[in-house]
Amino acid sequence: MPLKSDILIDASKFEPQNTPKETIKANEELTSKLKDGPKWFEIGASEYREMRNAGKTPMPKPKPLPEALDIEIPSRDSTRMIPCRLVYPSWRKTTDERRKTKGIVCLIHGGGWVLGDQHSADNLLQFYADAGDLVAISIGYRLAPEYPFPCGPSDCIDVGEYLVKDGERVFGSSLRFIGGESAGAHLSLLVAFHLLRNLPDFKLSGLVLNCGIYDLTMLPHCRNFGRPNLVLDHTLMRKFVDAFLPNMSDEQKNLPHLPIL
Repeated sequence: MPLKSDILIDASKFEPQNTPKETIKANEELTSKLKDGPKWFEIGASEYREMRNAGKTPMPKPKPLPEALDIEIPSRDSTRMIPCRLVYPSWRKTTDERRKTKGIVCLIHGGGWVLGDQHSADNLLQFYADAGDLVAISIGYRLAPEYPFPCGPSDCIDVGEYLVKDGERVFGSSLRFIGGESAGAHLSLLVAFHLLRNLPDFKLSGLVLNCGIYDLTMLPHCRNFGRPNLVLDHTLMRKFVDAFLPNMSDEQKNLPHLPIL
């Protein structure tokens, strides 16, 4: 009897005709909600962010947790600090208790390097903090198109280095996990590779990467990604990449400090 691999992927589950009815209905509702909404590249990223935070776009506005804290972490520029969001495990109430967590998880939000901020995911921070008994920190890195590459990655790297070098002193534990979704997954890997290459004492316990983009030249699966109004498609992905990497050729996008693959 032949052995069956535990990691064998059943490709038939990804065929459109096998999509569950519940998923089809949810996608239709989401498409209907998004199709007539404002586009950040039409009204401007700054105005769109303000509308999003005010609940004036199809996506719900962020819900801050009263327990979450706003902190600042030094950047490589002596006159500028990087805003961050900090959440402790819900059962750790005192300063002494909070210094006994098992480590730090650093979350880098998504949004195509253009949208989102450190306040975007308080509930997810709390989930990570409670699930792993971790200090959870989200980075408010600078956003394109106002601050294109390398501004956002530089901020994330600066926070990562700080948490490795000073995490034990400031928070009672060291950086162990890095993660994010979409553009945040891309930035997470840039940070992880930088820390592993440049700080030999850094011990990474794990990466949490969701729906990341790891080659900014737009590989065929991105170029052929036609699904208008369902959160993301090729056209919108191109808008995000062009804002993050303005006027760059595909050859320039393949420089060692940009792609992951």
